[in-house]
Amino acid sequence: MPGGPLVSTTTLIEAIKDDLGYLKLHRSAEIFAGLADDSEHRDDRLEFLAALVAEEATATRQRRLNARLRF
Repeated sequence: MPGGPLVSTTTLIEAIKDDLGYLKLHRSAEIFAGLADDSEHRDDRLEFLAALVAEEATATRQRRLNARLRF
């Protein structure tokens, strides 16, 4: 990303691990940090993955909230 990343790599890794845990993707959360360290072009891939996982976590939170509000 020109001018440097907007969010630090460590922050993105932690956010992704937190969202994977919330989504109950525990094995993915366990191995994610090691895979992220091995990736070439890590920063671009992390930003993409962080956005993707955050969207999934947001959708799951919203579905759970909607389910609770129905009763």
